[in-house]
Amino acid sequence: MENNKHNIVPDIYGKALLNYLENPGDQELIIHSDIAETEAYPVSWFFRKEKDFPEIESQALDLCKGTILDVGAGTGIHSLELQNRGMDITAIDISEGAVSIMKENGIKNAQLQDFYAIESDTYDTILMLMNGFGVMGQLDKVAHFFEKVDTLLNEDGLIIADSSDLLHLYQEEDGSVLIDLNGDYYGEVEYQMEFQGEMGGKFDWLFIDFNSLQDAAEKAGFNAVKIFEEENHQYLAKITRK
Repeated sequence: MENNKHNIVPDIYGKALLNYLENPGDQELIIHSDIAETEAYPVSWFFRKEKDFPEIESQALDLCKGTILDVGAGTGIHSLELQNRGMDITAIDISEGAVSIMKENGIKNAQLQDFYAIESDTYDTILMLMNGFGVMGQLDKVAHFFEKVDTLLNEDGLIIADSSDLLHLYQEEDGSVLIDLNGDYYGEVEYQMEFQGEMGGKFDWLFIDFNSLQDAAEKAGFNAVKIFEEENHQYLAKITRK
């Protein structure tokens, strides 16, 4: 994955979102990774309406209760739907552009905030969609994620999040799987976003298989249940304290 260190745009994601908001069209956000071919995502995907949510997202929203923290809320499409349902929602993102759009769209409590930097508030539901477990970054940081969650989640609270099992990317035609067991975990991905020829910085993202998630949750005193799974190996999980 090439990287021009002299032309990195700090919030390329937010820039793409703001560009689309001002001039809706066929803009694409280009996603480079170290494990797969470059992919192009229509920026319009981040502005879809509730009727266009895939089933995995609709089920996730129906599980939310009480005070809700939407982590990595983006343009706030899920937060806005929950707010419209009369729910108490706090939407956070580390993208200034995304947060400005959330505020413009009428989300009452949209904050420029790093999930790991939250210090005092607690919630009944922590919502993390669009491969939300990716915020963990790497497999060896999953325990740290649960330590943080333990400080943010009310006693009977729950985490609703989705991820994908990338094992199929390494599957051979005969059904066998070719993985270097001495290398990095196969779900660890390094991403870099590109928009209209400009590049953002590289960042780590984790796609954790459900068994690994379940084991990590168990060790941290939580219980993980798979709620739904799509044909593309994406799944929705609900995590509660034991």
